[in-house]
Amino acid sequence: MAIILGISFVLVFYTIRRSLLPLTELTQLASRMADGDVNQPILAHTKDEIGELAEVLERMRISLKTAMERLMRR
Repeated sequence: MAIILGISFVLVFYTIRRSLLPLTELTQLASRMADGDVNQPILAHTKDEIGELAEVLERMRISLKTAMERLMRR
């Protein structure tokens, strides 16, 4: 029973860690955008909700970059 519990714990830990890594990356990229760095593309690696979030953040990055470039030309 202890072996099954141990294996279950490892699988759950791995699954949670794997799910959170893309969110950590997106958080770091969003923070960089907030600091004015809009040059780093945000790539969607999945087709789930996290991938959708990455796509939306990439559209926002492009919009911010375009707006900043327009302001610089004035």
